[in-house]
Amino acid sequence: MIEFHWKGEIDPIAVYAAVVSTAAVIFAGVNVWRNRARLAVTATPDMMIIGSENSDNDESDLVAVRAVNRGNKATTVLGLYITDRGNVWNRIRRADRKHFAVLNPQPKGYPPVLPKVLNPNEEWTGYIRLRLDIIPDLLDGNHLAVISATHSEKAASAVIPKLKPAKN
Repeated sequence: MIEFHWKGEIDPIAVYAAVVSTAAVIFAGVNVWRNRARLAVTATPDMMIIGSENSDNDESDLVAVRAVNRGNKATTVLGLYITDRGNVWNRIRRADRKHFAVLNPQPKGYPPVLPKVLNPNEEWTGYIRLRLDIIPDLLDGNHLAVISATHSEKAASAVIPKLKPAKN
C-alpha cells in the first residue's frame, strides 16, 4: 500500500506553476468559446413594408426575423423555418410537432437573401408571410422562427411573440 508523508513544507514554485497553468487552461477555454460565430435571433410580428420603389411591392402582415452574428467568426445563413412547439410535454422531450420551410424570406420585388454570409456584427433580415390557410395560429406565441447556419449543428431560434391587441 502506498503511504504519503507530508513534510509540512509548500514549494512556492510548485504553487506558482499550478496557478499559472490553471489560469492558462481557463483562458484557452474561454477563447475557444468566444472565437466562434454566435447568432442572436429575434422575431417581430405584424410588420409592414412601405415606401418601396413600386407600391405594388408594399406588404403587410409579415413576421420579421432578424439574425445578428455576435461572434468573431463568419457564418452562412442557409434557411428560415417555422416550428410549432406544441405543449409543455413536447418541449421537455424537444419533440416539435410541425415544421414549415420559408423558401422566399425576402420582400416582394427584391433579390433572394439566402444563402447569406454573415461576418461578425452583421445583420440578416428575413420575412415570414402570414398564411392563415396553412398556419392559422402562427401568432399565438407557440411557434419558433428557426435559422439554420453553417457554424453549428444546432439551429438558432426565437419565439414568434403573441400578437398584442391594438390600443385605441
